[in-house]
Amino acid sequence: MLLCVQLFGSVAAHLKVREINVDWEQPEISVTELLDHIQKQHPTLKSMRNTLAVAVNMAYVGSDHIVHDGDEVAIIPPVSGG
Repeated sequence: MLLCVQLFGSVAAHLKVREINVDWEQPEISVTELLDHIQKQHPTLKSMRNTLAVAVNMAYVGSDHIVHDGDEVAIIPPVSGG
């Protein structure tokens, strides 16, 4: 399974990339496993991990959500403003 994970805002700035391709040997991956995998390659993710939101197919999901091949994944930092 090959996933293209889009990164937004401060996540993209800290990791210095706007997207990450994840090649996973299994047919599915949980959001937690996905973040663990990305964090191994980009350790700076650890400092912001507890504040991140993850969206799959344009809907916010929890850490136990299962991602499948072809899903659109986005990692989104907290947003403020008014």
